[in-house]
Amino acid sequence: MEVEEIFSLLNVFVNENNTLIKIQKPEELTIQEISLFNAIGQQLKIWNTNFNKNEINLPINVASGIYLVHIKTNNGNNIKKIIIN
Repeated sequence: MEVEEIFSLLNVFVNENNTLIKIQKPEELTIQEISLFNAIGQQLKIWNTNFNKNEINLPINVASGIYLVHIKTNNGNNIKKIIIN
């Protein structure tokens, strides 16, 4: 599978309470680290625990706004935008 195809199967969204970042990943993807950045590029949170599951739930407590989720994987890096209401 091509890297672009693998990353297209990576889904990042926020639960309805805006308290969790939910990440769904394909089997082929190994996540090494996840970081949360605000709209001006400040790193707010970093997670580097074990990400063996295909669905990952990360607790957050941030203000409303636009955020970037930086995902470091065995196939390179990917950035997804999320909106907290």
